[in-house]
Amino acid sequence: MKYSEKLAKAILVTGGICLTAGIIWYFSNVIAYIAIAGIVALIAKHIMNVLKKVRIKNWHAPDWLLTIFTMIFLYGLVGFIALKIFPIFGNTLKNISSLDLQSVTSSFSIYVQEFNHWMTVHFSDPGESFNIQSVVTGWIQKLLSVDLLTSVTGSVANFMMDLGIGLFCVIFISYFFIKDSNLLSNLITSLVPDNYEQGMKEAINDIEYLLSRYFGGITVEITGITILNFIGLHFIAGLESDISLTIAAITGIFNIIPYIGPLAGGAFGTVIGLVSKLIDLSTTTGELSIWGFILLLIGIFVVTHLVDVFLFQPFIYSSSIKANALEIFIVILMAGTIGGPLGMLVAVPVYTVIRVIAIKFFGDKKAIRVLLKH
Repeated sequence: MKYSEKLAKAILVTGGICLTAGIIWYFSNVIAYIAIAGIVALIAKHIMNVLKKVRIKNWHAPDWLLTIFTMIFLYGLVGFIALKIFPIFGNTLKNISSLDLQSVTSSFSIYVQEFNHWMTVHFSDPGESFNIQSVVTGWIQKLLSVDLLTSVTGSVANFMMDLGIGLFCVIFISYFFIKDSNLLSNLITSLVPDNYEQGMKEAINDIEYLLSRYFGGITVEITGITILNFIGLHFIAGLESDISLTIAAITGIFNIIPYIGPLAGGAFGTVIGLVSKLIDLSTTTGELSIWGFILLLIGIFVVTHLVDVFLFQPFIYSSSIKANALEIFIVILMAGTIGGPLGMLVAVPVYTVIRVIAIKFFGDKKAIRVLLKH
């Protein structure tokens, strides 16, 4: 092949890649809806396989009816959980907005003064200007301010509107994906040359298998984190059951974001748990050791995180997608650098797809063979 032909081919390939990347970026919302619908179809596929085996004498339900039943079950389960959690969370925000801020900051001030005195006694004199009390008190007032809560409420309202539009699109697309389990794979294979079609079909089967295991593992992780945190918050920290369940469920969902998710969930749970305890004590004559309770909440989330690290995550991130821990760590780190928390959230599923395709079509290359084939 002449140099000019090689150059023309390289330009065409580069142009095609750039055009594809531009289309993906421009229609990112649509592609996200399709991807989420594909995940729903992947989960629903197992339910459909079970339902297709159910027969009444010689009659079995048509695919469209089984699809509707499966969708009602899946989305109904998600809706049931949301209806249980959102009202409790909204009621918590309402209670926070009506909380006597002066009383809360006064309660903190006592312990902050003690800490301020301890710092002065045990360390070199930081000077008369050292007063952590004013800093912490101002931070609490800002945290519980009406303006902040109003801003959060407005953001939640906008999020719910976008969520409603996205949910409708996902439900509509997932119906066709669930009804015809080969629709998505046929759509993908139609875009590749004929000589790669069989390899792509095999790659899609491998991807479906690995992602099924991954999302099954994620479900186990969320459920396990939620149960452990609920037990700790309700039975050890003494929070009310509805508040404990809300915090536990939200921390469980946060936890699917690798590395920063547990930290963000623990911080959120500690703040909401502490404020909820203060609200509860404001209607009683009970007393609370602020710092002791904070350490108790942190301890609960730390223990749960350790269980997650040593029990759940090795199964999910290594066994389920057949990749080692260092490989996954580097991928998540790179995804976080590019896309932040959202990038870290989708890193493992996207990497699974890329990894399978790389092994299937470029497995003879030394770099792929050494790095990806274990």
